[in-house]
Amino acid sequence: MERVGCSMRICVIGAGVGGLAVAAGLVARGGDVTVFERHERSPLGGFGISLFGNGLRALDALGLGPRMDRVLSSPPPARGGLLDSDGRWLVRSSASMLDSTRVIERGRLGRALIEAVSDRIVWGEEMTERAALSDEGFDVVVAADGIRSRTRAGWPGDPGIRFAGYHAWRGVTSRAVRPGAPGEMWGRGKRFGMAPLDDGRVYWFATVNGREEEPPPATCQAVRAAFGD
Repeated sequence: MERVGCSMRICVIGAGVGGLAVAAGLVARGGDVTVFERHERSPLGGFGISLFGNGLRALDALGLGPRMDRVLSSPPPARGGLLDSDGRWLVRSSASMLDSTRVIERGRLGRALIEAVSDRIVWGEEMTERAALSDEGFDVVVAADGIRSRTRAGWPGDPGIRFAGYHAWRGVTSRAVRPGAPGEMWGRGKRFGMAPLDDGRVYWFATVNGREEEPPPATCQAVRAAFGD
């Protein structure tokens, strides 16, 4: 990556995946970057995230490729894709797609990103766009404070968020298990997906269609009730 000088002071609000990645990319290009995170420590939880080929190329473009190579797993060991509720294949993933796919625990990804910009993060301090521009004298503010961004909500024309028609559970098994093929199973108003982590545990997610005002309980019992058959 070409390194260029940057005289602007840049404020990034939020130390999630997006905020940390953009901060690392700007720092690699010589930017004077400070990241503000209102939590006292990383807000990234321990669920999984799949990085496909375009995501890996984006990390390379941000100068994070070598760092990510040290923490990313090998490609999934088995071919996967989409199945119906009876276990019949609807779509099989191509070998080239899976060979360029990596699955990682979000917390582990977050720690790697934090290491790249650790000296630029201010923990436990909530920053607003107005304060960053006027009181702190930043030239640019990057709003990376999540789906319910308070910063973005203050901008004209912000569309807010829209309920997609379903509720979701996510989790990681507590021990190594033998999963089936990585991918998703689609049923009537339901989906269940899983992807192996490099330590043998499995990241899984499940969705059920429903009304926004009637979310199901966030319990294992509710998942078993919805998918136990």
